[in-house]
Amino acid sequence: MQRQQDTKKITVTSPLLPPLEEFIPYLEDIWRRKWITNNGHYHQEL
Repeated sequence: MQRQQDTKKITVTSPLLPPLEEFIPYLEDIWRRKWITNNGHYHQEL
C-alpha cells in the first residue's frame, strides 16, 4: 500500500516586501546613471 504524498507548501520564511511601484523610480534612476555596482549613488547615501 502506498501513501499519497501531501504536496502542500509550508512557507518557513517569506519576505515582507513593499509594493513594486515604490521601487520603480529608484530603478529608473539606477538605469539612467548606468552604475549598478558597489559604491554607486544609493550605496553612498547609506
